[in-house]
Amino acid sequence: MRPGTVALVLAAATAHAVWNIASKYKRGNTFLFVWAYTCASALLCVPRQPENWTISWGQRQKSPPIANTR
Repeated sequence: MRPGTVALVLAAATAHAVWNIASKYKRGNTFLFVWAYTCASALLCVPRQPENWTISWGQRQKSPPIANTR
């Protein structure tokens, strides 16, 4: 397995464990806690390279070449 894949799986497992521990011992306003954690995790879904944010209206994407399977 590639090192990047292993790192991604370990990061996800760590985030999951931290969430479980933090939510287990949270007292008081749980709505605010869940809202803050959701906002923080939503930042991971934002693309990190804005120069690649292009919209292609009606342009066909070039398909990758088909590998020879013989």
